[in-house]
Amino acid sequence: MSTALAKQLSTRMKAKNLSASMLEREAGLKTHAVLNILRGKSKKPSAEALQAIASILGCTVADLLSNQDLFFEEEDGRPKSELLTTAYDHPILLED
Repeated sequence: MSTALAKQLSTRMKAKNLSASMLEREAGLKTHAVLNILRGKSKKPSAEALQAIASILGCTVADLLSNQDLFFEEEDGRPKSELLTTAYDHPILLED
């Protein structure tokens, strides 16, 4: 998973708690379409596929193609992977 697209996709999938197969199903894509992007087998996915993925992930295609880090480490120095797996203190506030 070396491409910027694969990194963005993986991070956003983790944030939404989606597996590749769940994302493919919800986006109406062929089996292994997302997995092929993550593995680098799909070098140039179609605009339609990227738009479908972005819609499910709640972002734009430009966001997916961005080479920018999604999450920044907080001042306490915790790694990004820990921030993604840490439970929220007040999850009820996120439901709104």
